[in-house]
Amino acid sequence: MSLTDSYIIESLRNGDEKPLEYLYKQHYKMIANYIIKNSGSEEDARDIFQDAIIAFHKNVLKGRFELNGATIKTYLASICENIWRKKLREDRKMPFTDDESILESLAYIPDEDTERENQIRIVKECLSQATEHCKEILTNYFYSEMSMKKISEKMDLKNENTAKTEKYKCQKKLKICLNSKLNII
Repeated sequence: MSLTDSYIIESLRNGDEKPLEYLYKQHYKMIANYIIKNSGSEEDARDIFQDAIIAFHKNVLKGRFELNGATIKTYLASICENIWRKKLREDRKMPFTDDESILESLAYIPDEDTERENQIRIVKECLSQATEHCKEILTNYFYSEMSMKKISEKMDLKNENTAKTEKYKCQKKLKICLNSKLNII
């Protein structure tokens, strides 16, 4: 039996919760594979997927989910990924993996002043080893919160994609330095 996304949404809005079971059967395995592949367990996968189903159901009932080019499958996957990444960050199991995580990770430094000072010193040391070009890109992106388009214009780069590539390369070098000095996996 195959239910369409629009049928599922309409059924949920009319109080029928049977489509939630269908969604579980259809999409749980995909989510479980993702969670397990990314340092999780079967229990983690069940918890994360349950939370995602609940969030999805609430959003449908409150009118916050519409089929505007998205599918329920991609929506659930996105919710699960966000919940899982948050859990990993909270459990401190996740090394720097996305744009914001370098800066966010500083918030997870222990409160002990000496440890924090040491961590900040290492971050500054790694930044000081970066080229001026990299420092400028990373500062513009993370500190000044400039868009890639503005960075490309300000730094006379060919286009937005060039700026993204340059930021990625600089960020990768910084991550390697931080990971080695902070003993992060």
